[in-house]
Amino acid sequence: MERNFHSRFGEIDIIAKEENLLHFIEVKSTSKNYDALHRITSQKLEKIIKTVNYFYIQNELNCDYQIDAIVVNSEKIEWIKNIDY
Repeated sequence: MERNFHSRFGEIDIIAKEENLLHFIEVKSTSKNYDALHRITSQKLEKIIKTVNYFYIQNELNCDYQIDAIVVNSEKIEWIKNIDY
């Protein structure tokens, strides 16, 4: 649906729709030997949630959503669904 959605609260890398579910996706990559998912902190997740709420208000939406992560490293690309803290 959208890429790099900005609000005063933060940014969401990818917004996608699958049937009646919206996916708000944070993309993290690394070339080092650690899990890039650890870079999604509780503070970052709070900003994502505020931005999701703003997106819902702006677009007058009434459907379910989840927050996902796509982690890219030198060996693979992994889609982690429904992350939380």
